[in-house]
Amino acid sequence: MDRYWYGAEFLTGGDGYRIVLASLTHYTKRLRDIENSPEMRNAGTFAMVIRQAAIKRYPRVVDTAKRLCEFLDKTENADVLIPRVDVMVLALDCYRADIERAQQGSEYYRQLVGEQSLEQVQIQNILDARLAINRFE
Repeated sequence: MDRYWYGAEFLTGGDGYRIVLASLTHYTKRLRDIENSPEMRNAGTFAMVIRQAAIKRYPRVVDTAKRLCEFLDKTENADVLIPRVDVMVLALDCYRADIERAQQGSEYYRQLVGEQSLEQVQIQNILDARLAINRFE
C-alpha cells in the first residue's frame, strides 16, 4: 500500500514552497561557506570530516532545489521529491538554527541569513513546513 505524502499539498497550496526554497537556498550558501563557520574554528581534527560532508551534501541540496522548482512548474511529479524529504528537513533545520543564532547576536549568522529572516514568524513557518514535509499517511 502506498503512503500519501502531504508535503506536496503544502508545497503547492499557498506559500509553503517559499520557506522550503528559502531554506534550500540558505543551506547551499551555508555549505559553500562552511570554512568560515564559527564552529570550524573549534572543530580541530573533525574539520576535514565536516568539510568533506559539506562537499558531498552540496550537489544533493542543489538537485533537490532544482527538482522542487520542476515540481512547482509541473514538469515533475511529487514522487521525485519524496526521496529528497530528508534534504528538505535538513535545510529547514539548518535555516532555523542559523536564524536563532543570528537572533542571539552572532554577526556571522546575521549576515548569512539576512535581516528579513530574523522575524519570529519565519521560525514558525519553518516549523510548519517541517511538519508538513514529514507527513505521510
